[in-house]
Amino acid sequence: MTQTSRALQFALRAMYAGAALSALSIPLTFAARGSIAEGIRATATTATQRGAVDDITTGTVGLMVTVAAVSVVLWLVLARLNRRGRWWARIVSTVLAGFAVLQTWSLVTRGHLPWYGIVVQLLIALTGVVAAGWLWHRSNAAHFERVAALPQR
Repeated sequence: MTQTSRALQFALRAMYAGAALSALSIPLTFAARGSIAEGIRATATTATQRGAVDDITTGTVGLMVTVAAVSVVLWLVLARLNRRGRWWARIVSTVLAGFAVLQTWSLVTRGHLPWYGIVVQLLIALTGVVAAGWLWHRSNAAHFERVAALPQR
């Protein structure tokens, strides 16, 4: 195994771990519904908002589950495309890792998640940053350049 393939394998393993963590966040989101509702209730400023806490909570949980499910698919698809050496997949992976960091910052600073939700979100963001770092490792340059020079199907 060459250094290039070792660095790429580390990146791919991190991406598969990110997919697993994103999948784990789905049932944890349902488990955190009470904490999410408490956070929404605490920040509600009008009577209308206080009366709609259940609806807002349901929408928030639904959105978080949808984002997690899409994240699982993106982790897996981008891992496959990076393994194939698609140069643009490395860029997209890096941008999405940045979005994961921003999402984690947003979720952590709002205080609506229990400790286990915060831990999983932090791990997802860290995994994205690690995967992006390994994708851009200098030993992978030949892998992405070689495939970029080939005609695409």
